[in-house]
Amino acid sequence: MYTIKKVNVITLLDYEQAELLFDLYAAESRSDTVPMHKPDRLMYTTLEDQGMLDCIVVYKDDAIVGFTVILTTKLPHYSALSTTVESIFVLKDHRPRGTGLKLLQFAQDLARERGSKMFFMSAPIDSKLNTTLSRTGMKAISTVYSKDIS
Repeated sequence: MYTIKKVNVITLLDYEQAELLFDLYAAESRSDTVPMHKPDRLMYTTLEDQGMLDCIVVYKDDAIVGFTVILTTKLPHYSALSTTVESIFVLKDHRPRGTGLKLLQFAQDLARERGSKMFFMSAPIDSKLNTTLSRTGMKAISTVYSKDIS
């Protein structure tokens, strides 16, 4: 049985298999213009303490099989709260059950409860996620470009 719930971000960062989850996530979403993952614990906890970050995990029994981190901020141009998916990942073996879509819906519901008017997320071009999002009521409104400027 799957359980989706909001947790403290440290729950995810300190999970015994966190590094494996992050490595698998990076392998699927990696771009040569984005550095390797290196979670900044202080930044995560600071944003969480300020009410700007929420961490949601999917449990299968006691194992974390998926996660998302969402950021909620006020967009000054619109004077409205918006939520952006910072990361989302579900282990491949657990995707055919709609686990990722349930996780996404949980995140959207939480964003709505927080007062967000907009929900943004990106997906790698030509990915299954990119195809799936268009069937969830989300609309493609722009393309995200990236460039390594280091």
